[in-house]
Amino acid sequence: MAAADPATTSAGELVRQLAHYSDLALTRPVIVTRNRRPRTVLLSVEEYERLKQRDPQAFLAADTPEQFLTEIEKLASGQVMTGRQAKFTAETLRRRGASHGP
Repeated sequence: MAAADPATTSAGELVRQLAHYSDLALTRPVIVTRNRRPRTVLLSVEEYERLKQRDPQAFLAADTPEQFLTEIEKLASGQVMTGRQAKFTAETLRRRGASHGP
């Protein structure tokens, strides 16, 4: 669905034709406007889940693992990680994002 151009409708029209726009959202995003401004997007559950899996999980600065703080401090002081260290950090961040829910 990611490649399809989105459809656009007003919130009032969405209410009047919910079944139509719900069906349309199975094949492409539906942008819902309020006062002629984009406000929300109606997506299929499959597209929502796909986007949710793709988005890396963020965490609060206070919850930043110590190993990442150390790497950030090194980068801030001009020290550079080796390729292997960078790969390890990227893989760890990816796993952390996949294992922590919203």
